[in-house]
Amino acid sequence: MVKKPDPSRLNSLLLQQLQLEADQFVSGIATNPKLMQRAPDDIVLTDCTDHATYQKILDRYELELFALEIATPVKVNSQTTESQRKQQHQQHIKNATVLLQRSKAVAMVSIIDRNSLSTLEQSNFLHPEYKGRYIYRIDQGWRNIPARYMGMQSYLTEQQFAASPKSWLLLLDQHNQFIKVFSESDAKVYLNLLGKPEWHFDLQGNLQRK
Repeated sequence: MVKKPDPSRLNSLLLQQLQLEADQFVSGIATNPKLMQRAPDDIVLTDCTDHATYQKILDRYELELFALEIATPVKVNSQTTESQRKQQHQQHIKNATVLLQRSKAVAMVSIIDRNSLSTLEQSNFLHPEYKGRYIYRIDQGWRNIPARYMGMQSYLTEQQFAASPKSWLLLLDQHNQFIKVFSESDAKVYLNLLGKPEWHFDLQGNLQRK
């Protein structure tokens, strides 16, 4: 049994970087000999139990997605810029709506040094195997209320912490596992859809419902 890749990230990147819908992208390559010549050779998978070949396909898919993600966006004709912007914004709203429907808890958080917590607070909130220096502090949010402090999905170095945004939006499932993490500046569509926070923690760490 294998899991198919989620096409939503690819569709979003095609719109963001190439200003194209997925079907436009596929048909554009199929009808352009120069693009067809640049397409990589297919990895042939004829045996469903050939997990190594399947993993190669997934690895290439992730590599190509990453390349698309960091590529310079294609410039479009100024006459169509406004319509493209509207289309892209509508797609962002659609994608955000789907993710919010999956989220059981949504929270605005700050990144803080775990050493600012007492030993008791660390033992109460952080998993014993979590070794990262930096953690999330839940400030306010919507729907279910997660723990006040949470380990991050990846460890930050001191240099990364200094350079990274300090305010983030977390989308969590019913087990408080990360669905998606956004810096506040990238979460405007989500914040507009959510409206005013439903609860927050005050300076003393007490939960206040609004």
